[in-house]
Amino acid sequence: RCPNMSCITAEAEINLKAYEIGDILRKELNLPECDADDNLLKPKEILALAEERMSLTPTPSESTVTVKDQLRTVRGHVRALPASFWNEDTIRPNSSNDDLLTRILSKPTTAGGFACAIACRCLKPNVADTKSIASRGIGIIDNFTVLRSAGAYCTIDGEMESMVKLFRSERDAIKIGDATFLIQERSQPTPGQVVMRGKANKCEARFISLL
Repeated sequence: RCPNMSCITAEAEINLKAYEIGDILRKELNLPECDADDNLLKPKEILALAEERMSLTPTPSESTVTVKDQLRTVRGHVRALPASFWNEDTIRPNSSNDDLLTRILSKPTTAGGFACAIACRCLKPNVADTKSIASRGIGIIDNFTVLRSAGAYCTIDGEMESMVKLFRSERDAIKIGDATFLIQERSQPTPGQVVMRGKANKCEARFISLL
């Protein structure tokens, strides 16, 4: 989920300067980089645009809170937003793998969105169609591979088969790429769906799997 510095947590923001937080916020909300006169936006200007974009109450001009802290507050709201804020497309049973990947990766990683995603169809409830695998995103987190790229030594098909089997068993771990993910939680949000959450043993990464 969070590759290296691509995910900026609330704790990490403390060491950043106002213009750095402003630039992150600008990119997360797809705000312009310059004003009408082609001048780079200042942190306070980015703050105003961000508040407008998110329909937040504008910060009073007489506020004694620093611009940096105001930007951090707005980014807190951004991190809490669902992926639908960036992509309102609805996923249906006949949606393509590309549609699924686009929806999953729509929330920026800096705001806590997913760094990489894999989509795969099943031939049967417990058999993955390895010819239908599609993947996208950043595959290396903290110098450990968690998503194989296509190639002669690609093992992503085998990993997907293991993932499907994991759903059908009581196993508590799965190896994805170079890291082993320990299953921390299993739930069934709706009939016929199973969700697993896991944490890697080698890098700062988590995964959520849905079947």
